[in-house]
Amino acid sequence: MIGSLKHRILRPIIINPPYSDFYRNLASKFLNIRNSFTKTELSEFEKSRVNELKEDGCFSTNIEQLNLKDQFERLSNEVLKLGFTKSGNFKDIKNEKLLEYVKTKMRENDVKGYKISLSGLISQNFIKDYTQNEKIKKIVSNYLNVNIKNTYFDILLDHNLTENKESTETQLFHRDHNGILFLKVFIYLIDVNIENGPYSYVKRTHNKKYMRKFDVKKIKIRKNYRYNNDNVYDQLKQNEMIFKGNKGTVVFSDTTGLHRGYLPQRDYYRILLSMTFEPENSFLTFTD
Repeated sequence: MIGSLKHRILRPIIINPPYSDFYRNLASKFLNIRNSFTKTELSEFEKSRVNELKEDGCFSTNIEQLNLKDQFERLSNEVLKLGFTKSGNFKDIKNEKLLEYVKTKMRENDVKGYKISLSGLISQNFIKDYTQNEKIKKIVSNYLNVNIKNTYFDILLDHNLTENKESTETQLFHRDHNGILFLKVFIYLIDVNIENGPYSYVKRTHNKKYMRKFDVKKIKIRKNYRYNNDNVYDQLKQNEMIFKGNKGTVVFSDTTGLHRGYLPQRDYYRILLSMTFEPENSFLTFTD
C-alpha cells in the first residue's frame, strides 16, 4: 500500500529530471540524516572520473582501469560459449538453438523495442563481482554523495532482426526516472562499432541550469516520455558522446541526462552488462 502511494503520488511530484545542484544536494542530505555517508580517499583516477561525471554526466574507461580483467574474461568467454560471435552479426551465429531463443524472446509482450534480456542464459555468479567492485562503488558513491547499493543488473542484447528501420523506445533520446540520485554502469561484452548500435549520451544535459538554454520537447510514447532525435540534434549535436569501443569498454552514465542507444544495422547486435546503483536508503528511489 505504502509503495503504491509512493509511486502514484510522490513520484510525479518529486521525479522530473534534469535536477539542479541544489535539489541533488538536498536529496543527499535528506538521505544521509540516518545513514551518514563518509567520503573515502580517492585515487587521482577516481577523483578525475567523479569530476567528469559532475561536469559532463558521463565518461568511459576500461576493465583494466577498474581491476576487472580476470572477471571480464570469464564473463566474455561465457557469452562466446552461448554461440554469440565477435563480429556482432547474427549471420555468423551457427547455434540454431540460440537463434531460436532470441526469436522467441522477441515475441514476448514485455520486450521493449530491440532489447532482450539474456539473464536466463548466464549465471549470476559471473556478474556479482562487478556489483561489488571497489573502484566502481567509490566512484558512484562519491558522485552521488550517499551510501549506495546495486539495485539492478542484467546482460542485454540490442538487435535489429526486423525490417523496421525506425528508431523506437530506447533508440529515441530519453531520461530515466529511477529517482533523483542514481547512476548506471555499462560494460561492452563485444566490440561495439556504429553498426552494432553504440550508446550515446548528450553531455551536460543532466544539469538543469545548463538545460535552461535549450528547448527540447518531450513526447509521450505509450507510458514513456521520449524526445525527438532531430529536435535534440538541432540544439545539442555538438554535445553528443558516441561510445564506440572494444569489448571491455566501461561507461558510467547519469541517465537523468539525455541518452539513447543507436539502432543497430540490419542483422547486427550489441551485448552489454548493465548495472544500476542507487542510494542505500531507498525512500527517494522509484525503480520499477
